[in-house]
Amino acid sequence: MQTGKRDPKVNTMEDFLRQSGTELRKSFLETKSFDLNQKKNQLRSILRLHENPVLTDVQKYTSQGGWDRIILETSDGRLIPILHLARQNKWKGYVILCDPKGKKNIPPALIDQLISQGTGIVLPDLSGTGENSSSVASALESHVGDFHTLSRADLWLGKTAMGEWVNELDVVIQFLNTEYRPASIRIDGSRETGLAALFYMAAQENNVSSLILREAPLSYVFDNLEDINFFTMAIHLPGFLAWGDISLAAALSGKDITFINPVTMSGNKLDSDRMKEYQAEFDNIRHICRKEGKISFK
Repeated sequence: MQTGKRDPKVNTMEDFLRQSGTELRKSFLETKSFDLNQKKNQLRSILRLHENPVLTDVQKYTSQGGWDRIILETSDGRLIPILHLARQNKWKGYVILCDPKGKKNIPPALIDQLISQGTGIVLPDLSGTGENSSSVASALESHVGDFHTLSRADLWLGKTAMGEWVNELDVVIQFLNTEYRPASIRIDGSRETGLAALFYMAAQENNVSSLILREAPLSYVFDNLEDINFFTMAIHLPGFLAWGDISLAAALSGKDITFINPVTMSGNKLDSDRMKEYQAEFDNIRHICRKEGKISFK
C-alpha cells in the first residue's frame, strides 16, 4: 500500500454509512410486530425528551398588519415568538406553519391560501430560527452549515435540536388549546421542522389532526455525498436507525400525513418507482402497528 493512501480493503466513510444504514433498515423492515408503548418510549429517549416544559406566561404586544405578536414563556425559561392570526369563526381550525429558517421563510402564497379559507394561523420561531437565531452562531456556521453550533451544544447538554423543537411545538399547542380551544389543529412543516412535528405526533399525547411535511426525507438512510448539506445538522438523531425509520414514526402517530416533494437524506428527488416502494412500506408498517390514518405522497 502506498504511503498516505487508504488500503482499498478499508471502506470509505461514505461506503460505511451507506452499508450500516442499509443493514439496520433491512432488519427493521423484516420485523413482524412492534411493542408500540416501548417504541414510543424509545423514541422519546432518542429525542432526549427528559422533561416536558409547560406554558407559564403569554406576553402580548401591539398587533401589526392584523397579526398578533406574542411571546410564549415556558417553565424551563425559553421564549417562543409567534405571530397569530385569528380564525374567522370558532368552527374553523388552526394551522401551525414552521420552517427551519423561521416564520419569514413561510411562502406568502401558502399563508394567503389559508387566510382565504378562514383558517387560524400560527407562525412560531423555534429555537435557532428567525427571531430565536443567533447572529454570532450564524457567522461561525458560514463554512459548516446551519444549526451546527446549536445542535452540537444540545448534544453536549444531553439534548437534541429535534427534541427541543418537539417540546416547543407542544408548548405552542398548549397555547392554542388554552386560549382558543380550536375545532382542529394541523401542522405544516418544511424539512427538519416537518420531521420535528412528525416526531411530536409519534412520541407525545396530542390533539393534532393531520400533518404536511414539505421536502422531508422518507428514510434516515444515507445515500451519497452529493448535496449532503441539503439538511442541516439539526436533523441528526443518534440511534434512530437502530430504532426504526420514518415510516414507523408515521405509523405511531395514527394521523393523516402528507409528504409533499419528499427527498432522500441527501436531498435527492425520488422517482415514481421509489415512491411506490415507500408507499407500500409506510402502508405495511401502519398495518403492522394497527394504527388509523392515511399516508400520501405528492
